[in-house]
Amino acid sequence: MPSLKFVVYESLVEMDEWEGLLTNITTTYLSGEDFWSQLQSQFKAAPLVFELMRDQCHSVLADKKLLKHLRNENYDIVVGDFYYICASLVGQALEKPYLLIDCPMLLSWHYGINSNPVTPSYLPTVQTGLPNRMTFTQRLRNIFSNSSR
Repeated sequence: MPSLKFVVYESLVEMDEWEGLLTNITTTYLSGEDFWSQLQSQFKAAPLVFELMRDQCHSVLADKKLLKHLRNENYDIVVGDFYYICASLVGQALEKPYLLIDCPMLLSWHYGINSNPVTPSYLPTVQTGLPNRMTFTQRLRNIFSNSSR
């Protein structure tokens, strides 16, 4: 019978670093700021996100004991989070297929990566704060926010 196994590992990145970053990002989204202010905040946070991911990924890929343990378990597939870029690298290091899972609230730039159609003429883009029923002006704004990705 198929089953899922989880592996917990030590990381160079402290949990409070991730919590601080995620709290900052969440606070920005919930602040009610307009789309462009939120976008600027994302660009400011992006280097730190990538730095933390790089460090955490290095923790996994440099840990020979962990990789040996994972190889010995003989997993069929590596399942990871779409946002955690290291999941695919772990799959490659183990020479196993990998599946990346994404939340259903795709950011506009994810549509192309996931081969989903982009429909900004009637579906509001996540993070724009636009309502489900958009006016003509709001639809134009939505189209421009999608094309700026």
